[in-house]
Amino acid sequence: MKAADIDLMNSIRINSYEQAMQYLTIMRQVNSCVNLYSSKLPLNKLLRYVMRSVELYLTILQSHPKCSTILDIGSGNGLPGIILGILGTRVIMVDSNIKKCAFLTLIVSKLHLDAKIINSRIEEIDTMQVCTNEDNRIIITASAFSRVKKLISICMESFELSNIEIFLLKGENVANEIDEASEKFTFQSSIIHSAYDARSTILILKNISSK
Repeated sequence: MKAADIDLMNSIRINSYEQAMQYLTIMRQVNSCVNLYSSKLPLNKLLRYVMRSVELYLTILQSHPKCSTILDIGSGNGLPGIILGILGTRVIMVDSNIKKCAFLTLIVSKLHLDAKIINSRIEEIDTMQVCTNEDNRIIITASAFSRVKKLISICMESFELSNIEIFLLKGENVANEIDEASEKFTFQSSIIHSAYDARSTILILKNISSK
């Protein structure tokens, strides 16, 4: 484990670490039935996804110290949504796959998380189910959901773009997606390179509007 990994892990309470390990154990047990991740993915790579989720959580808190609710879309196997919940934030997780929603519901129940699972496409979500934070912002997270341009277009169908900020787990070629999205939208973007993985980034989008 790299020094940066250790620094991140030191920021997590012991019980949060234990919950994260319990979550991964259940995920591995049911993966063959639910197809949560590639069966060829080694455990150390799975742990890296957890670490990226922790890094995402810390990034959000830096921008929004009083953030109380996060909307995670395309939640799938629960990365980053479940980890965000383990770390203490209320999370609303949205996914259209009923089996994956059942898995997420199981994890939320087992770990006693303050989280809500919605089995729906994000375009069809009832916005009344989504809570804003104290500053009236809706904080949205996603990982491997879609390219940036498509994601903003989807969010536009349910939310006022001016009310949302988006935090995305991305790879090293994120600049290409920003250029593509800027053809249709204007926004302020920030790229944060991972402290422990040169190929991983966090993309922050805010002040979003259509051209």
